[in-house]
Amino acid sequence: MSSSPVIRESRLGDEPAWLDAIHARWSGTVVSRGVVHVLAGLQALFAEHDGRPAGCLTFAAAGQALEVVTLDAFLRGQAVAAALMHAVAPKAECIWLVTTNDNRSAQRFFVKLGMTLVAIHRGAIAHARALKPSLPEFGERGVPIEDEYVYEWRPRVESAAIGRSQAGRLGIDAPSVRRMAPDDWRLYRYLRVRALGDAPDAFGSTLEAALARADADWVHKLANPDDLELPLVAEVAGVPVGLVWGTIELSDPYTSHLFQMWVVPAFRSRGVGRMLLDAMVDWARRRGATRVLLAVSRGNNDALRLYAAAGFEPTGEASPLRPGSDQVTQTMRLEVNRPVR
Repeated sequence: MSSSPVIRESRLGDEPAWLDAIHARWSGTVVSRGVVHVLAGLQALFAEHDGRPAGCLTFAAAGQALEVVTLDAFLRGQAVAAALMHAVAPKAECIWLVTTNDNRSAQRFFVKLGMTLVAIHRGAIAHARALKPSLPEFGERGVPIEDEYVYEWRPRVESAAIGRSQAGRLGIDAPSVRRMAPDDWRLYRYLRVRALGDAPDAFGSTLEAALARADADWVHKLANPDDLELPLVAEVAGVPVGLVWGTIELSDPYTSHLFQMWVVPAFRSRGVGRMLLDAMVDWARRRGATRVLLAVSRGNNDALRLYAAAGFEPTGEASPLRPGSDQVTQTMRLEVNRPVR
């Protein structure tokens, strides 16, 4: 069995061999949000695997905030990047980093880790090139490098919420479900983007499509939900831990649909998904719907068990998750408001 990476702390300038490896990747400096970071002067975490260099994370700390400046895994398949990020997590209340619009693999990793996309600065790389002319014009798959994506992470907050949810079994800070208000659009974006990054084969939409949406699109989505739509968020001690969106068909008011069901991984098997599901079904019932429909990816056994336990049954033929996808989904149906015989 392969061992886990060993993480140790140092200043990057104290380790010439590591500095050479990082310089080969970053050419000595990194520009983020208009600041030029000289790598040799940064603090660093080193990862070693079976005695070999496995990765490096450099960071700049300021009070209770910390910027991850570079994150590199020299060995693939050993969870090096995740180990480095979890090692730096206890050092600050708020951790943030900047990546570029082309770096989709990094964006997926950050979302799956639990980071929030808090800002997209259009055209920022043009200003960065004035400070570092060697920055390339094109990145992954030939995508033009133009924008900065800023991610934020507050791991202590989520860890505290996990503890409180456990205490919630005694009635303290138990999970709660509420309808999202129009000014919750950032919260909705956070949960939706994180869900798409965590479970790309569970939804018809994609992370790439969500990241490409302008702020105005997210604002509009939550600004106009009416009596036919129900956007719900689950929270523990104010921390968002789950999402679901319910609708009633305009052309068939007896049919309701469930979309976008997702729960933060650390909060699964704690009753959060069932709370969201029950709240959405109860809303549909009160609206007069007689059936609730949803689509679930085949192979998503946890979701299948959740829906089956709530009374949903498979119906109809399987269909592709999205055009061009090999993943298929199964429609499930729950009958509600059945007349008493």
